Amino acid sequence: MTYGELPPINYIDEKDSAITKKFGFKVKRIADCEVTNTIIYKAKRTNTESNIQMQSKYGNNWINKFEKETGMRFSVPFVE
Repeated sequence: MTYGELPPINYIDEKDSAITKKFGFKVKRIADCEVTNTIIYKAKRTNTESNIQMQSKYGNNWINKFEKETGMRFSVPFVE
């Protein structure tokens, strides 16, 4: 899940579902400019849980593999 402004060029976004589907996930924008603490918490919690699932399926460096294979950057918020 993402929120806030649109990502820069070459960063993955929900419009890139054909690319992300191959890797077993999709990106969903849940808010644009109006971002609340609830939205931030929901996105970080969901992304962290999804990251754990992706790591168990594809390995701990799945994001690096994704970026190398697709040429797209990956930036989503996780729980810190």
